[in-house]
Amino acid sequence: MDQYNRTDAVDGNPAAPPFGEARFVVLDVESGFGELRRQIIRLVGPRLAHTALYEAGVASGATFARAVRPAHADDAALTRALLECLAAYQAVGFGAFAIEVCDWSTPRVEIIGRDTFEAWAGRQRDCYPDHCAYAAGVLNGFISALTGRDDLACIERSCQAQGADACRFEALPIGQVDAGAAVFLAASQALHGGHANVIEQARELERQRVATDELRDMLQALTSNCGLESLLNDILVRSRRLLGADAAAFYRLDHPRQALVLHTSQGLPEKTLDHVQSSLGEGLIRQAVHTRRPIVVADATMPISAEAADQRVCREQLARHYRALLATPIIIEDQAYGALAFYVAGVHDFNAADVELAAILSEQAALMITYAQWQAQRCQDAIAADHIRLARDLHDSVTQTLFSASLIAEALPHLYQRDPEASQRRLHDLHELTRGALAEMRTLLLELRPAALTESTLSELLRHLVDAAIGRLRIPVTLTVEEQRTLPDDVRIALYRIAQEALNNIIKHAAASAVDVALHFKTDSVELRVSDNGCGFHAESLVPECMGLGIMRERAASIGAAFAIDSRPGQGTHVQVIWAAMDT
Repeated sequence: MDQYNRTDAVDGNPAAPPFGEARFVVLDVESGFGELRRQIIRLVGPRLAHTALYEAGVASGATFARAVRPAHADDAALTRALLECLAAYQAVGFGAFAIEVCDWSTPRVEIIGRDTFEAWAGRQRDCYPDHCAYAAGVLNGFISALTGRDDLACIERSCQAQGADACRFEALPIGQVDAGAAVFLAASQALHGGHANVIEQARELERQRVATDELRDMLQALTSNCGLESLLNDILVRSRRLLGADAAAFYRLDHPRQALVLHTSQGLPEKTLDHVQSSLGEGLIRQAVHTRRPIVVADATMPISAEAADQRVCREQLARHYRALLATPIIIEDQAYGALAFYVAGVHDFNAADVELAAILSEQAALMITYAQWQAQRCQDAIAADHIRLARDLHDSVTQTLFSASLIAEALPHLYQRDPEASQRRLHDLHELTRGALAEMRTLLLELRPAALTESTLSELLRHLVDAAIGRLRIPVTLTVEEQRTLPDDVRIALYRIAQEALNNIIKHAAASAVDVALHFKTDSVELRVSDNGCGFHAESLVPECMGLGIMRERAASIGAAFAIDSRPGQGTHVQVIWAAMDT
């Protein structure tokens, strides 16, 4: 046995790696690598992300190690080759490495790494990885290619990113890995294995690729504004295809009764559902929910142990329809929500990869449900906010207008007896008030039915605003419209909103005695002007957010219109918006 102790890769000092310019090159790569890692985790979850990074490291390390593998691979030559691999890896800025133990007879190799690329990159971003998966894969690739072994795994015993003084890696045969170790999936079996191993590995990689594509499509569907029912059906269809199941179902936990309720399914025959009073295999699925662990039944007809006697009835009921079952819990905000269940008609032994994929699918379902709940809550909040705003608008406009109208109506009989001429003026005021209240109500109805904004012409919309302003201001408000032309919906709505904001400012702040609203159509443009003779202000002294100026500017900018406001104290205010049609 040729055993080494503390053999440093470069310059005898792993704590001071000669990163030089290489680390600065890596610094440019680090942001891209970190973003790639985050995207993979979001796409397939941390477990598969670690596997993907580990696989990439294995391939990279093995490719280089093959080029330096000695023709006569005695222990000393293997050690020199490994040191060369580590030196090259360190020289390009991926960390500082030293061999702690090297026993080629087993083989068993322990390597210490400091400032490994992943740990260092995490420190730059203050976002630390759970494991240095890529570095572990590279080291496994080095040793597997040098030894020609296809049965090695690489364990990270401690990680600098998690507070340890260094990352400690150990490469050894898979059979010698203790159950409690954090082991990356050993994918090096295809590096030097036989033809059958290569074919099997290729099949597994293709399966993972398909699973990744399906999971990516599920995430894209999440942003498609489809309803929750459609999203869940989509995940069940994809799940059946990925797991080779004959049927799939999503069960929701009814908390008051602690019963599972079938929410939606794919592939369950109607005759099966008719004979099932509760969920198919409910006791088993409930066990998965309550224990928060997957339940696998390869053959429901097989005898069971005395400890599982309470499952006998459930298994017998399941076996009348399906032989195999895989159930995974759905957990939302640390609360049991339900489960996904996958059924196979014949005997089927779901393997570890199937169980892990089903768990990921359950996580995707939980994400979809959470997103749907958030959307529903946001919609409710928006409706509540609209109700509050409409109630405030009713109070500020229609309610006060109708109150004034009622006072005038009560006084008119007495006033008519004393002063008929004055009563005529009051009747005119009453008419203006009621017309204004009606216009305000129409405007609020337009807000409740936004489609009506696109169904009305801009002149009709402006007439509602002007009539409402007359009722509230009790002063002359004129509307002038020159010609008529159809405008794009977004332009019409933007000009309407700008006029609405300008009139609201006049009502609240101007103290004007006259207001003019003008709409001029030209050959290739339209101009909107809202003017008053009120108190005015120093426009340059106001911040953009004051008096809704920022809102009006933003609306004008959204349609590419020019916006201008002219105001001086005592000289009123003039708002002008000009929209020019783009050449097509």
